[in-house]
Amino acid sequence: MKKRKIKSFPEPQKQTLLEMYRNHPKSRMRERAHMVLLSSQKRSIKEICSIVFRSENTVSTWLDAYENMGFLGLYDEDIPGRPPGLDKNQQEQIATWLDDSPRKEGYQQSNWTLKLVAHHLLQKFGVHFMRTYHQQYVDCLCNNLTRWVRRKSRALSENHLSAVLTLLLIT
Repeated sequence: MKKRKIKSFPEPQKQTLLEMYRNHPKSRMRERAHMVLLSSQKRSIKEICSIVFRSENTVSTWLDAYENMGFLGLYDEDIPGRPPGLDKNQQEQIATWLDDSPRKEGYQQSNWTLKLVAHHLLQKFGVHFMRTYHQQYVDCLCNNLTRWVRRKSRALSENHLSAVLTLLLIT
């Protein structure tokens, strides 16, 4: 395998890479900085592969990205995904409903259950729960959430709600 190294870089750039390697919150970024640092120490791609446990193609890709774009080349591009089933205003509206009794919305129950929330979302926003994706996981999550909602009676924070809606709802 050919020896390949990153061209030498100034000390501030090296310090930035070291900081990234030691402290970046994402392990992928720490690993990529490590690859660049190892390459700057005149390590071959094969040696880097054995140290970071990645393929030669992966190591070459990130070294090329660093050479062509600098630090920005080490960052992931935006990963497209499915848009959320509810917008921010709808999520805030749901949080408001859950802070109050279902009776204020015209139901005869005192506490929100997942089934009741699902029904209410269908009535108000036309949003359905997705029950086919990893059925056991979703069932377990629904059961745990229902128990949690019953225990907490009427308080479900927006963060919990957002996480649940992201996993379970489709438009």
